[in-house]
Amino acid sequence: MTTDVLVTEDILKHYGVLGMKWGRRKGEQDSTPASQDHVNAQAFRQKGIHALSNDELRQLNQRTQLETDYARLNPSNFKKGKAVVSEILLAAATVRTAYNYVNSPMGKAVRDKVTAILSKSG
Repeated sequence: MTTDVLVTEDILKHYGVLGMKWGRRKGEQDSTPASQDHVNAQAFRQKGIHALSNDELRQLNQRTQLETDYARLNPSNFKKGKAVVSEILLAAATVRTAYNYVNSPMGKAVRDKVTAILSKSG
C-alpha cells in the first residue's frame, strides 16, 4: 500500500508590465490622433502667454473659446445626472424644512390660529 502525497504551491505569477493599464497592449495607440490645432494649443500653453506672439495668442484664445463652447453646449451624462440629483435633493430639503416647521411648536401655533380664523369665517 503506497501513499501518494500531492504537494501544491500557492503562487501568484504576474506576466504583465507593471503600471500598464488593464486590457491595453504595448503597441496600442489611440485610434484618433490629435488635431494639429490641439497640438499647437498644447505647445502654446507650455510656452506661457508672455512668450507668445499676437497671432499665437489669438489662436490659443480662439481654441480655448471653442473648447469651452463645446463643453457648455454638449454636457456629459454625468453633468446632466448631477444637475437632476441636485434638484431632487434641493426639493427634498425644502420639504423636510416645511415638515419640521409644521411639526414645531411655532408651526402648531400658526396652524391653530389659521384653523380658528377659518372656522369663524366659514
